[in-house]
Amino acid sequence: MVKLRELRANLKTAGMSAVETALYKATLDTADVPKEKHLTTITDQGRAAADEVSDALVAAMRGVQDKGAFAAIKAAYVAHRLVHAGLHALARRSVDPALLQFADLAARAGGPAAAARGLPPEVSFARQYGLFVGALLAHPAAAEFTRSRTDRAWRCSTLDEAIAQIGAVQRLCGLALSAAGAGGLGGGGGGGRGGGGGPR
Repeated sequence: MVKLRELRANLKTAGMSAVETALYKATLDTADVPKEKHLTTITDQGRAAADEVSDALVAAMRGVQDKGAFAAIKAAYVAHRLVHAGLHALARRSVDPALLQFADLAARAGGPAAAARGLPPEVSFARQYGLFVGALLAHPAAAEFTRSRTDRAWRCSTLDEAIAQIGAVQRLCGLALSAAGAGGLGGGGGGGRGGGGGPR
């Protein structure tokens, strides 16, 4: 079954560029984590050919939630990884935070009894995680939160600058906790086959 799925994906990506192929395969609607080789291609190309990656990412995001909840989760994960790779500006201009609310996905998963039974777990997680990544993209100082020397960046801030960031940091923490509580892809959103651990 896995081999057949991979064959179909290979046929589908014939004629695509390397980054288009990586984005397509990284956002397949399957319950596993994107392969690290595809994520590496996206981030490497993001540094070498930002415009090409931006165009490909805009196209990949268009209708990704129509594929399903797992594809939506993976699209948010790709944007998250770009931020952690120091490509916050690229991710921010290529991914509309409003798209990451996955409202259409929730609407399709709903229905008359949705209020009673709740959304399927994967849809609930897609929405919570998407809200977090969207807020991260929208925050102008988000890049500061993902550096290994974040503490030094905060120490270099003036008191007024630090105070101005408190509200945004609290909101991001709240969204991150909500997403963590909703569950994750591959048992935590970062482990699993081919993932190699998720961004923090």
